[in-house]
Amino acid sequence: MSDWIESISAHALEDEQTAVAALLARVAPLEAHDATIRACAHALITNQRAAGAANTIEAFLQSYGLSTHEGIAMMCLAEALLRIPDAATADDLIEDTFATGNWKQHLGQSDSTLVNASTWGLMLTGRVLDLDAGDSLASWFGGLIKRSGEPVIRQALRAGMKFLGSQFVMGETVVDAIKHARDDEKKGYTISYDILGEGARTDAQAEGYVASYLSGIRDIAAASGAVNLFERPGISVKLSALHARYTQTQADRVMAELLPRLKAILRVGRACNIAVSLDAEEANRLELELEIYQNLLEDPEFADFEGIGFVLQAYQKRSVHVAEALCALAIKLKRRIPIRLVKGAYWDSEIKHAQVMGLQGYPVFTRKEYTDVSYLACADILLKNAAVIYPQFATHNALSVASIIAMAEQHGASNNGFEFQRLHGMGESLHDQLVDLSASRTDGGLAPKPLPQAVRSSSYTGPEPSSVLAAQGYRVRIYAPVGAHNDLLAYLIRRLLENGANSSFVHLLMDKNTAIDTLTISPIAHARAHAGAPNALTPLPCNIYGPTRENPLGLDMGYRSLRVPFVAAVCKKFAAQKAPGDMAVKEIAARMKAAHHAFTSWDKTPTTERAAILRRAADLLDSRRAEFIALLINEAKKTYADSISEIREAIDFCRYYANEAERIFVAQTMHGPTGESNVLTLHGRGVFVCISPWNFPLAIFIGQVVAALVCGNAVIAKPAEQTPAIAAATVALLHEAGIPAHALQLACGAGETVGAALVAAPEVAGVCFTGSTMVAKHIARTLANNDGPIVPFIAETGGMNAMIVDSSALLEQACDDIITSAFGSAGQR
Repeated sequence: MSDWIESISAHALEDEQTAVAALLARVAPLEAHDATIRACAHALITNQRAAGAANTIEAFLQSYGLSTHEGIAMMCLAEALLRIPDAATADDLIEDTFATGNWKQHLGQSDSTLVNASTWGLMLTGRVLDLDAGDSLASWFGGLIKRSGEPVIRQALRAGMKFLGSQFVMGETVVDAIKHARDDEKKGYTISYDILGEGARTDAQAEGYVASYLSGIRDIAAASGAVNLFERPGISVKLSALHARYTQTQADRVMAELLPRLKAILRVGRACNIAVSLDAEEANRLELELEIYQNLLEDPEFADFEGIGFVLQAYQKRSVHVAEALCALAIKLKRRIPIRLVKGAYWDSEIKHAQVMGLQGYPVFTRKEYTDVSYLACADILLKNAAVIYPQFATHNALSVASIIAMAEQHGASNNGFEFQRLHGMGESLHDQLVDLSASRTDGGLAPKPLPQAVRSSSYTGPEPSSVLAAQGYRVRIYAPVGAHNDLLAYLIRRLLENGANSSFVHLLMDKNTAIDTLTISPIAHARAHAGAPNALTPLPCNIYGPTRENPLGLDMGYRSLRVPFVAAVCKKFAAQKAPGDMAVKEIAARMKAAHHAFTSWDKTPTTERAAILRRAADLLDSRRAEFIALLINEAKKTYADSISEIREAIDFCRYYANEAERIFVAQTMHGPTGESNVLTLHGRGVFVCISPWNFPLAIFIGQVVAALVCGNAVIAKPAEQTPAIAAATVALLHEAGIPAHALQLACGAGETVGAALVAAPEVAGVCFTGSTMVAKHIARTLANNDGPIVPFIAETGGMNAMIVDSSALLEQACDDIITSAFGSAGQR
């Protein structure tokens, strides 16, 4: 990997306050133009509100924000209904969707035909629904089915959802989309076509996507009359659609197999004079994408092709560093490259992924204001380098547009030296004010009205927009998804999360209760007010369990800054460790006697002290993760990813059981009727035998052991025959943390001999077992034959996982989960 990509990786999970402080320093010169920018934004917003949302998805989002139950339900119905082939499941889904929620409040509350029709999903000539005051939708739905029949309602709703889906996609095929784009092109817009589909699961799927891109480029070129590359339509390509294993851990395969497919697409793009942009995806794929992009730019075959584009997400903390690096690369190669700047559409999944993985921080900003500042900083870098960069600014935010126009003027960038972009079905009233009228093929009454020089509300007291800021004449491109409506899920959810949140500019734009002056406050001012502090509602991944239980640190192999030192540390520990020998059955009696003797004193140890020992063990395990991961890879044949997950689970077991013991083992005063003093205290039972499996030789082994120990019991731990070295290292670590040697003893050997003898020992006070159902039943019978007190038996037994997948499921997601369930942990599940 190139040094410049390595330096970018160092900023991937940077401290948010540090990253924001650097951004604010970068954008400080823009604050001198704040009054002019606000004036321009004020004019744009006033015109937007005057124009209304028309029949676009903006109107739908205004009525059905993500904060409403009905909005979420409608989106779930729209996403799933069209995939369901059988009538019974479709009817169940429809009834389930409409059985709850206050739907009546949305009816007739919008000027948009789309919203009012979609409120019921019924695209029929006459109104099918007539709710009287007090009627519930559940009772209405049942009555409607009786009157009209399920097929009628089902067909009506399918039609409604298909119409709603059409607001997100320009056409089901590229040819259809080209036809539907003609009205927009008459206004002066050009198009960037995005063929829906990502995350190929097989080579056949990937080859199918390649074929779609190739035919799409040819169709686009045949329909375009423009000559200039940046005035012609373009196409976006998702790399995850071109290879089933598009991850950093499979980088060699990706470069050998994905790259040739991508170059085949670029050859056709170059021959047809159609720009091809590499679309942005998850943050942990950025570095691999940059490697691929550098390879393409440095390939002599494409030295004369300026249409290899890159999509940059401003919500990533390293965005400005990527922008500078790409500019430097373009200067070095003496070529111009198009860069589409977006704010980013995977925010929720990036946050959740970082929390699940236990990363040290987030790759994205936790406040929207910081993303907006990052966007401005990146835009400034791109406009400064307009000689080698063709900036493409994708935004629906009027304030961002006004800021870009001001920066372009400051840097002397011509109107045709960059472009704005909007999503199909969104931002029409904003971008109609910007589009270059001279590019219109015919007016036909479709050309937008000029932006007035002075548009203000009675509350506005700022300066007039300058003549430059108020002028039209910019290139504007529509990002147009193309694909079947039943493939909408991934795209649909991202668009809604990006634009449907209550805090988004799109949602607030048409809210008449939100003053325009509020919408024109610079994000720089908001960021300074927060002083760069992260959003308290989004705690760091290490703090998601609260202040008393730290989420163990994890690792994402997609970040070089984490991966390289981690792998190097693990490789140093790969020297084989000697496994302990098997225990002879004749030793068991003496071991049991020693453990029973140790139990007496261990049980008297205060709970707080026992819990502290478990926390020390967790810290020791955390500090020696390289050693234990090497053991897991060597002895248990685990992958890196599975080893990381297992050691995190082991650490968490120690901390979790420590917390639980302190919570549960609190002495309770009992109130006696005669005034006596009664105190209830909990104690250990004696010697527990813990028998763990080979598939999770660290996590389950230590989980059983520390749970028994923290309750005051002594433990004899018998690991699986296949993984004694891991068990020995774990027991040694627990002893180092403070567990008395005789209170925790290791007993290696076969289950049929050593395990059976341990379970049958008369001193056993409890058994913890994870393994097969057959062995569990054998242990239960052995314990039942004991003449002494009933021995508690805690068993987690093996079995087959059953997954129920109905016809509304997204098959790619189901496929991923099935494969993980079947083959995770190297097939050991």
